[in-house]
Amino acid sequence: MTEIPNPEELFAGNHPGEIAKRLIATIPEGGGENKQHYEDACRLTTALMFPLTELHEKGEIKLSLESVRDSLALTHSGLTRIVEHQDISDFSRSALSAVLTDFGWDKEKPIVEQSHEFRTRFGYARGYMALGALMYAGCDLEALKQQKRKEEQS
Repeated sequence: MTEIPNPEELFAGNHPGEIAKRLIATIPEGGGENKQHYEDACRLTTALMFPLTELHEKGEIKLSLESVRDSLALTHSGLTRIVEHQDISDFSRSALSAVLTDFGWDKEKPIVEQSHEFRTRFGYARGYMALGALMYAGCDLEALKQQKRKEEQS
């Protein structure tokens, strides 16, 4: 497992593969029945970072845990916006579409009308990503608390 980076390093640089690798380090590994959910979360994270990085480079979004979370909403302003965005390269669109199709996505239907299979797999992947973000934030808060205690003792 990759070492979990500090907040300044999480979105450092502009290579989507490296950013995805650091984000994946925050996702708890699932065992047994949950292994598929972990693997789906890793694939979705990697595929999502390509279009998000492109949008960041064009000044449309700031890369953050919040912008990643917002892009995972099954709404017109979330995942639909990313999939249909005109400024995303064919490569990024294809990478994200491939993962979504594997989850059961039907590109002929709006995101909100997707199958139960899609919603279930996407939901678990999104949940694992969110759990990773919460655990990451929790780790960060604990580090801040420890740092504050040390400062108070000196």
